[in-house]
Amino acid sequence: MQYEFSIRLRVGQCEVELRGRKDDVMDVIENRLAGIVDKVTVALGATRQRGGKGHKQEATEYPVIQDKGSCSQAIIDLLSTDWGKDPRTSRELLEGMRANGVLYPKTTLSGVLKWLVGKGKLRRWKRGRSYVYMLRRGGD
Repeated sequence: MQYEFSIRLRVGQCEVELRGRKDDVMDVIENRLAGIVDKVTVALGATRQRGGKGHKQEATEYPVIQDKGSCSQAIIDLLSTDWGKDPRTSRELLEGMRANGVLYPKTTLSGVLKWLVGKGKLRRWKRGRSYVYMLRRGGD
């Protein structure tokens, strides 16, 4: 069968290609595209690739915080939530900030984390190959 028409759609980091007769492809775009995008989005939300190594990681819901113009305040706000009661890596903190539209480079984040540990506001310890962070509670 020879395809007359094809179109590629990018959803996140995945690409969906529709091929067929032009009328059929256009019908899918006009009538079913939203459903296709929803299904691909749900599939991506269930597992996502990390670092291209094939590791699967569960999708996480991040707490809602407000951007107060400070990286340190964003970190403290994230770790002050129920989500922050579990130790979090710098990668998780960065993703949580990005999910809230608080955008800082990872180098800035790592410097601020080190500064907050030095100020006694956070605890840090090594878990596996990376450090994890938690708020320092009153009795710590």
